[in-house]
Amino acid sequence: MLNAARRFPQTVSADPARYAKLAAPQEPEVLLITCSDSRVVPEAILDSGPGQVFELRNAGGIVPPYAPGRPGAEQATVEYAVEVLGIRDVVVAGHSGCGAVSALVGREVPPVPVPEVSGWLAPLPVPADDDTPERVDGAPPLAVAVQQHVLHQVEALTTHPSVDEDVTVHPWFIDLTRGQVLRHDAAADAFVAL
Repeated sequence: MLNAARRFPQTVSADPARYAKLAAPQEPEVLLITCSDSRVVPEAILDSGPGQVFELRNAGGIVPPYAPGRPGAEQATVEYAVEVLGIRDVVVAGHSGCGAVSALVGREVPPVPVPEVSGWLAPLPVPADDDTPERVDGAPPLAVAVQQHVLHQVEALTTHPSVDEDVTVHPWFIDLTRGQVLRHDAAADAFVAL
């Protein structure tokens, strides 16, 4: 990767018009809130390029509820996206195999102590669905837990003053193994094919 960074000047000189556009003010179409997992590649999933997607990524794709007087990176990113960039579509996406949600439901324990990760996850509600027949060791299947986690993040996102009736929030689940994106259908209260 370092070699690629060293070659970046040649990349820019090979397509100067493209990079000149990127020097202009950004006008992304969507704010994507998702996990920082390296397997989640927004450009591939959304078939997007530089400048099209404003991203908020962290372990678990977590959106803390709005806390006046206690600004944080997530709060600032949401506010900037909506108030400054004028973004009106926000996608909150979870993904298959999410380690953060797996840890929340007690399926995966990191092999070494990670107190900052544990502290980051501690205040989150543990996804659970007593109506789900397929349970693993008393916990819902991971995909269901991730989908519930996404809905919890959407709920937290709606506490932010910038996220008003002019902003549409899209809850998604990305199945990396199947290459499928599901959206939450509020009427059916289920995740269905996009």
